[in-house]
Amino acid sequence: MILKKIRITRLEKELSQENMAEYLGISQCAYSNLENGKTKLDLKCLKKISKILDIDLLNEK
Repeated sequence: MILKKIRITRLEKELSQENMAEYLGISQCAYSNLENGKTKLDLKCLKKISKILDIDLLNEK
């Protein structure tokens, strides 16, 4: 659910995976793996993504 919201919001804000990876200081491939659930999303990264996308991902239902 959270990963889907991240992807949808990223696309709505017209940000590429490459943009997100740059903001997070990781490779595009690493970001893709996060967004697709192939790599675990830790709290630190989730907080950064939440800030970049300006959404509250920590209180998702």
